[in-house]
Amino acid sequence: MNTMQRYLGVVGSASFANGVQVVLLPWLALLSLNSSAQELGWVQASVLLPSLLLMLLGGVLADRYPSVKYLAGLYAALALAHFSLLGLLHAKNLQLPALIIYGMVIGAINAFIQPLRERLLANVSNTTVQRSVSWASFFQYSLQASGVLLAGQIDQIGIGPVLALQVLALLLAAGLCLSLGEVKAKRFELAAWSYGLSYCWRNNITRSLTVLVAFNGFLHIGVFVVVLPLLVRDVYQRSADFYAWLQLSFVLGTILATMGLIRRAEVQRPGRALYLCVFYAALIMLAISAGPLLRGLFILVFFWGLLTGVSASLGRSLMQSQAPQSLRGRLLSIYQLALFGSAPLGAIAAGYGAEHFGLQIVLQISAGASVLLFVSAYFLKSLWRVEQGTDQDIKPDQSVS
Repeated sequence: MNTMQRYLGVVGSASFANGVQVVLLPWLALLSLNSSAQELGWVQASVLLPSLLLMLLGGVLADRYPSVKYLAGLYAALALAHFSLLGLLHAKNLQLPALIIYGMVIGAINAFIQPLRERLLANVSNTTVQRSVSWASFFQYSLQASGVLLAGQIDQIGIGPVLALQVLALLLAAGLCLSLGEVKAKRFELAAWSYGLSYCWRNNITRSLTVLVAFNGFLHIGVFVVVLPLLVRDVYQRSADFYAWLQLSFVLGTILATMGLIRRAEVQRPGRALYLCVFYAALIMLAISAGPLLRGLFILVFFWGLLTGVSASLGRSLMQSQAPQSLRGRLLSIYQLALFGSAPLGAIAAGYGAEHFGLQIVLQISAGASVLLFVSAYFLKSLWRVEQGTDQDIKPDQSVS
C-alpha cells in the first residue's frame, strides 16, 4: 500500500466517524432531548462555531508543523471526545448544554484537522490537484455514507455500539496517520496571520472564491443542517432511520459527483461550474419548499448532494491550485473558515426563521438569495472566467511566507 492509499484510508476512516455524527447529533437533539427549531440551530451551529475562532490558527499551524504525528494526535483527541459522549449517555446525564459543549469540542478539533489534512494532500499525491482532491472526496463521501447507514440503525442496535464503532474508526485513522511515516512537507516560519488574509484578498480569484463559499456556508450548509431534520420530524413525521436514509441519498449524490470528476480529465472552467451549482441548488430548495412526496424529496436531496459534491471538489482544488506552497495551509484554512465559519450563522438564522416564519419561507429566501448571487457572477468575472491549472499546480514554488 503506497502513501497515497494510506492517506485515503485516513480520510475514509475519519469520514466514517463523521457520517455517524451527521445523523447522531440532530437525532439526540430532536428525538432524545425534544429540542425546538431554535435549539436545533444552536446544536448544529456548535459544531461549526469554533471555525470562526480557530480555523485561521489551524491553517498557520498546518504550515508551521505539517506533521502526520500532529494529525494522528488530533484524531485521537476526537475519539476521546466521542467516548466522553458515550459516558454521558451511559450515565443518563445528557442535557442540551452538555450536547452543545460536545459539539463545540469536536468542532474545535476539526478546525485544526481540516487545514492540516488538506495541507498534506499535495505532498502525498503524484497527480494533478483536481484529480487528487476528487479521489480524496470520493473516499470521504463513500465512507461517510457507511457511517450514515450505521447511525440509521440506532433504534435497532442501540446508541452504544454505534458510538463505539465511531471511536474505533477514529483510532484507526490515527494509526494510519502514523503508518504514513514522515511525509516530506516543507515547514514554513510562523508568519503573521494577516499575511494569508492579505494574499487572499489581493488575488481576485481567491477573493471571489472565498466570498462564494461563505455564501454557500451560510445559505446552503446552514439551511441544510437545520431544515432537513426539522422536515423529517415536523412535516413528514418520521424517525432516525428515515433521516439516515435521506442523508444517505445526499451522500450518494456527492459520491456520484466525485466519481464523475475522477473520470474526466479536468473541468476547465471550475468557477463557472461553481456558480451553476448555486443556481441549481436554488431550484432544488424551491422544489423542496413546495412539499414534495417522499419519492420526490429523496430525488431532490440526491441532486442537492450531487451539486454539493461538484462544488466542494472544484472549490477545494481551485484554492489548492491558486495557493503558493508557503501559504497553502493558511489559504485553505481561510477557505474552510469562509465555508464552515459562515455555516453556524446560517444554522442559527435558519433555526430562528423556521421557528417564527416556517420552513417554507426559509427555503424560499435562501433560493432567492442564491439566484441573486448567480446573477452577480457577471460582475465577478475573474472567477467566472478562470481556467483550471495543470500538473504544475502541486509542485513546490518559490514563494515565501
